[in-house]
Amino acid sequence: MFQGKRKLWWIALLLLLLVAWWQRSTIRTVLRWVEKRYFAYIADNGPLIYVQRGRWDMIQQGLWVRSIVYKRKHHWSKIRLFLVRMDPKYMQLKVWWGKPKRIRWIMRNTPALAAINGGPFDPSYRPWGQFKQAGRLFQKHLFRRDSDGVFYIRSNRIGIATAQGWKHKGSTTVFQSSPLLVVRGQRARLSRSKWRVDRRSALCIDQKGRLLMMTTDGLFNGLSYYELSLLMAAPSKRGGFHCKWGLNLDGGSSSQWAVRQKKQMTVISGIEKTPLYLLILPRRYHNHVPSIEK
Repeated sequence: MFQGKRKLWWIALLLLLLVAWWQRSTIRTVLRWVEKRYFAYIADNGPLIYVQRGRWDMIQQGLWVRSIVYKRKHHWSKIRLFLVRMDPKYMQLKVWWGKPKRIRWIMRNTPALAAINGGPFDPSYRPWGQFKQAGRLFQKHLFRRDSDGVFYIRSNRIGIATAQGWKHKGSTTVFQSSPLLVVRGQRARLSRSKWRVDRRSALCIDQKGRLLMMTTDGLFNGLSYYELSLLMAAPSKRGGFHCKWGLNLDGGSSSQWAVRQKKQMTVISGIEKTPLYLLILPRRYHNHVPSIEK
């Protein structure tokens, strides 16, 4: 009798799993809706408080890593912000674009010392907005809203610019994202969604021309655009990163970041596979970064 009941339980579980797999897109949509409502609620739980400030630890010349822990005054969970800082004098940047992958695959199959997901993409996994890789312009269209930004590499110089008035000529690498968080050292004007909390990935060019790649990770917590822009623009003595330019990347379930250290690799993996990554490589590395062609 017990064996018969156990068999029925296994059949019921199997049917439940089959229904869940069949309706996986609907379930994912519902879970994302719940997540957004919850993150909207978090933003009203008070200001950020430092739990652990961390410090910049040098991995090798021109490359540093740091993690900072925050919490909200009236909320139980913590937010950890992971950062890599690179000096373009000693490191170089490459964009990887191909079949959507998670960041663990990127770190296993490329020589990257560190990596972060790129900007948003459309349902066919093509980068959103203008995209140029290795000097070849794949997408010419440029979104020109006040909040739209461009990350570029030009003559071994890295930068972030406003989309308005942008011209790609002379740049070898270009991709778009939104919103701009810091413009010429000042916090950017943000829309009403500035208070909505979510997982975030972002780039910053600091006052010394170094690039910071940052991603949040935490259980049921994150940062708003307003909070992230505040941290980016604030000077170092006030706990900020003294950014001259700051650009938000594709966040939420796409947020992922990784750094390779001597004896370990720290990975913040996202739920979604993404087709675009920004990689930090040693300056001496000149070979092609492997990707999967469309």
